[in-house]
Amino acid sequence: MISHGSSYRLLRKLDALNDSEMLVLPNAVKTALARQNISKNIFRAYVKSKNTYNTRAKAVNYREGQEVFHRNFAQSNFTQGISAKLLPTFVKCRVKKVIGSAMYELENLNGKSLGIFHAKDMRQ
Repeated sequence: MISHGSSYRLLRKLDALNDSEMLVLPNAVKTALARQNISKNIFRAYVKSKNTYNTRAKAVNYREGQEVFHRNFAQSNFTQGISAKLLPTFVKCRVKKVIGSAMYELENLNGKSLGIFHAKDMRQ
């Protein structure tokens, strides 16, 4: 360990500054080392984020004919006397048809088609 700058002159004469920790690396090597460190940190952050996401997310699959609740997207309308904050958030309906992995065509309990909804807007 060097505690004072005047020690460098003596260390140069003794040829003691050629340690591996005192070598000056070329820029290409420094860049490669930095890239390796960055990619390692990015992968570590990816694994941490993936584990956090997977603890909260769950795959949901609905069958045709299953009764579910879908989000009510009704808006307030003064002329009709409708206040959206007083309406139910979810409305009961039935899955009419499965479209893809997360899209479902829904119908109300009377058989009238309501449209196509994403699984994130549905609950059991």
